[in-house]
Parts: sequence; C-alpha cells; structure tokens
Amino acid sequence: MMQTIGHCSPKLYLAVNLQSNLLHRIVTRFTVLRTPRFFGLLLPSSGTKVPFEPLNQFSRFVSSIYTRTMSNAAFVHGNDWKETTHLNHVNGTSTSCLGLEDENPVLNLKQVVIVGKMTRYEFEKHRFNGCTEDEFRQAVESRGSDYDSLYAQHLKHIQTLSSIKDVLSERGIEYKVCTRGKSHTVDLINWADAIITAGGDGTFLSAASKIHDQSKPVIGINTNPNRSEGHLCLPTKYSTNLGKALDKLAAGQFRWLWRRRIRITMTGISDNFRPIHNGDMLRSRMSNTALSSLDEPEYVHRHDIITEVPQQSYNTSGIRSQVLPVLALNEVFIGESLAAVPSYYELKIDDHSSEQQKSSGLCVCTGTGSTAWSYNICRLPESAIKRVLELAAQNVSVNGLPHSADDNGSKNCKIPELSNKLIEQVTHSYSQSYIYEPDSDDMLFSVRDPMQNRVFTCRQCNGFAKKLIIRSRCWDAALCIDGEVSFTFNDGAVATLEMLPSDALRTVQLLEDDTNSNPENKPEQTTMT
Repeated sequence: MMQTIGHCSPKLYLAVNLQSNLLHRIVTRFTVLRTPRFFGLLLPSSGTKVPFEPLNQFSRFVSSIYTRTMSNAAFVHGNDWKETTHLNHVNGTSTSCLGLEDENPVLNLKQVVIVGKMTRYEFEKHRFNGCTEDEFRQAVESRGSDYDSLYAQHLKHIQTLSSIKDVLSERGIEYKVCTRGKSHTVDLINWADAIITAGGDGTFLSAASKIHDQSKPVIGINTNPNRSEGHLCLPTKYSTNLGKALDKLAAGQFRWLWRRRIRITMTGISDNFRPIHNGDMLRSRMSNTALSSLDEPEYVHRHDIITEVPQQSYNTSGIRSQVLPVLALNEVFIGESLAAVPSYYELKIDDHSSEQQKSSGLCVCTGTGSTAWSYNICRLPESAIKRVLELAAQNVSVNGLPHSADDNGSKNCKIPELSNKLIEQVTHSYSQSYIYEPDSDDMLFSVRDPMQNRVFTCRQCNGFAKKLIIRSRCWDAALCIDGEVSFTFNDGAVATLEMLPSDALRTVQLLEDDTNSNPENKPEQTTMT
C-alpha cells in the first residue's frame, strides 16, 4: 500500500532546510503524478507519494525542472500509475538544480568558457580609435591620467588571463575565450561545463546575466586584485594559482553556493521590454560617435528609444506583462536618468498598501548585492553615528529618564564622553546589519534621499521584503540590472520584483586548507564566487 505523507521522511532521502529553503538531497528518479484526488510526487523506490500541497518550495522547484529543464517530461492525468512519466535527475548523479546539494561535491572540468573583461586601456583606445600610441599617450596625459599605470594594469590582466589558459591547457581542459559584452553568447554557455570569469566583480555580473542553466557553475578570477576589491571572485591568492583552485574542485574541497537572483516581471508597452546595454551606450557617447553595429544586436541604445517627451496618447491595447530576460545577481536600481531630477513612483512592499514616494531612486538588492552598492547606500559614516549618540546622551539620563534643564537652559546631568572605540563599534554594527547571506530569499530595498512632506511619505527607508511592486510616475527613467542592462521605466510601467529558487546561480565556495587557523574547516568567508 502506498503511504501518503505530509512532510519529509528519512525514508525518502529528503532533507528540507526550511530556513534556507534548500533541498539538500533527493532521489535521482521521481514521478510527477496528477489524478483527480492527488497531485504530487511518486517515489518508485518506495512507492511513497509526496503531495505538493504541504511542500510549496518543493512544488516550485519541481515545476522549474518540468518547465525549463526536462523538455521530454510531462505531467499526466488519470488514475493508472503506469500512465505517469519519470523526471530524471539532471546530469544523472550530479547536483544541478537549486536545492540539490551533494554531500561530497566534485567538479571535474572538461570544457570551460573564459569571459574576459575590457580593460580601461582598451576602453580608452576605443575612444581614440585611429590614433598612434604616442598620440594616445598625449591624449591620456592631457587629462591628468597616468598612461604608464593604465598600460601596466592592462598588461597585468593579459598576463593573468594567459596564465589561466596555460593552466587549463596543462590539465587537458578545452576552453574558449570571449570578451565581456561581446562574443559571450548563449551557445558558448551551452557548450561549456562551467564559466570562468577573468576580471573583477563587473565581469562576473556580466557573465552571470546570461546564465539561466543551473547546471553551469560560475567561477570568478580577479585578474588585478591590487586595483580591484570585490566579493564575487575567488580569494586573491588564486589569481596567480588557479591550479590549486582546480585541484580543490576536483577533490571536492568546496561547497555549492546558490546565489539568489531577482526576477523582474514588467508590465508595460513594447518600449519597456527593449534591453539597453549600458556599456555600449557609454562607449558610444564617450567616443561621440554612433556605433554602426552592435556586438549584441538584441541590445539597443537608450538615446535610440527616448527621443522626445512622451506624448499624451497611450496605446493601452499594447500593454502586456512579461518576465525580463535578465536576472539581477546584485541589485535592481530604478530612477530618473538625470540625477538632479527626483524619481516619482508608487511602492508596494509585500502585502502592505502602496505608498507614493519621491526620492533619488530605489535600490533593491540580493544577499550577494548587500556588500556592494546597497551597503554604501545603507551605511552611515562615523560622524553621523557620533552625532546620534551625542544627541541620545543629551536627552537620556543614566537611569533612562529625560534630562531636565534649569532656568539657564543647562543640563542637570553631565553628558558622558563618547569614546572613539564605541563610535567605531556602533558604526560597524550598524553597517553589518544590512549584510546577509547570498542564498537568502529576502530582498533588501533602500530608498535614496526620500522626500518627506504632507504629500510624499516614506514609512520605511530600507528593509527586507519578499515581493516588491513599483509603478513608475517618472518622465525619463530606467530600471537598471546590475549596472549592465537597463529597461525604459516611464509613467505607467509596473515592475514586480521577487526571487524564486529556480532562478538561483550555481557558484562554488572553496574550503580552507589551513585546519589550524580554521579548526572547524569552514568555508572561507571571502570566497564568494
């Protein structure tokens, strides 16, 4: 007789971590069964039925496999068990979907794509295309920039990139090289076992934006750690020793780190769905010439879209809702294109009522992005913390009661002296309170410079949410994803932000070698790839 259960049983080899919404282990074959009275999983090995109803996270996870990965699988109707169709575990015995985590993961690479960055030297050369090297040097130095330093950083990147290729060749790993924002295509991603980024966090974000296959891990190498500080690449010691990192991957000395990403569902007209590649637009404007052709024809320039103030007529018949093709690994920023123009929008946080706001823009980040731009938006400088503590000391006595003032206006109690150490500790604690785990399903929203008056309010300048709905009231605004791609977001457009398990990015976190300095053999905290 088949047994129906409500939650996971040890017999099912299922372990659900409710805190992180991860499924750590799962049998390699299962059946999706739909009958008039039941919709869930059938585990052939034990004949046990697992209904979807009590396992909402599991239901969404299986649905993601069904709709995106297993094209030959099908849900079935009927009462006969033989009419069911098996869903095979992706990649056989290896973990390849969110929530699946091997106890002893191993990553043996055979084919990889290396996504390299465009160095500042190359970017500047593009601006002065056609100049000789001496002319280029003069142009750079005329702006007060250091040509020699610019060229040295370029050579450092080229050297590290060459070293990466040598290490892969020595190990018999086939590789293909492409440049960020150029030949980095979906076909290349499909060909590779993994993606190695060679650059900094920006290159990592650019590469990740095109990855929707959860079986493809992304590994970041910082090619110039002395000039670039980030959190997405491997620790800097691996920048010149990729071989050691590959040895760890082959030996299973790592864990999978599933970085959650923000999915954006846009509701609007056709212009709202045309992606704008920010890098191409910047290069075009700085060179003061329009690019005759784009490396990625699906991206267009913002000035090609917005040529005049929107007309009063609005074709409501063309309004539709659609999930944008790019997921946000770091953050989504919504605001007017001109920094001096206030951004006007309506914000709805989870199940709360919407609120009209005017501000310098809205930033919504993931746990991964909580150490990036969002961190600097939320944090307060020591001078501000010091002032707050001073005001608190002036208004609260030792016993927690307000101070009283005498006839001369002086306080009756002496204000305690604030030590620099206390100010540093409070500043650090406050800043750290806005940093959280990359695999968290919470989004952190931050309203920049909110306007507060009788018309516009901001009940909460920053906080955590599961779902955000933003309706634009802007004139010339953009919704920018990871600083890489933007979408027009003018009056009437609506963006719904949420994070789904099926959208997470597979990355690795290397384990520490030195057991003396790390007796519990915990993953390196700085290894966030």
